[in-house]
Amino acid sequence: QKPQIDVLLKADLNFIYVASRVVEFLQPDFERTSLSAVAGDVRSSMLEELDFEKEASNIEEFREFLRIQGFIDAVTAPRVYRELTTRKVLTMERLRGVSMADAESIRGITDDPESLIITALNTWTASVMTMPFFHADVHSGNLLVLEDGRVGFIDFGMVGRVGEKTFKAVSELSS
Repeated sequence: QKPQIDVLLKADLNFIYVASRVVEFLQPDFERTSLSAVAGDVRSSMLEELDFEKEASNIEEFREFLRIQGFIDAVTAPRVYRELTTRKVLTMERLRGVSMADAESIRGITDDPESLIITALNTWTASVMTMPFFHADVHSGNLLVLEDGRVGFIDFGMVGRVGEKTFKAVSELSS
């Protein structure tokens, strides 16, 4: 982590939150948009990303999910070295592979890149449905095609949670 990043980020995010409250005060119509609530949520989420011990726990829980679901032969996440991890330093296994967006390099690993994309999507969807959190920053930079043909998920700093009410509503819609 960059030195003092937490102090700088807190100052910037606090400014955004206070500015949103001022805007809501000066323009009451904006209060209905929950501008300050959104700013508060962004603040909480971004500050949580700075805690590498939390991210380490997220990675370990995701790895356990992969094991329980039987996905471990097709999908992985880096092993965390807890004894070398602190709130400001995350030490983990290096996954060797290429970005999911690098079609040319992927073809050098597998003849069926579409199946890897499907595997990644199925894994992510299963995590949303069965875990208390899900990887909330899934994009081609955080999904790797590893040299051994597995899909690698990285960067678990930002996770999302589906509330019970929302989950129930979505389940009712889909059945």
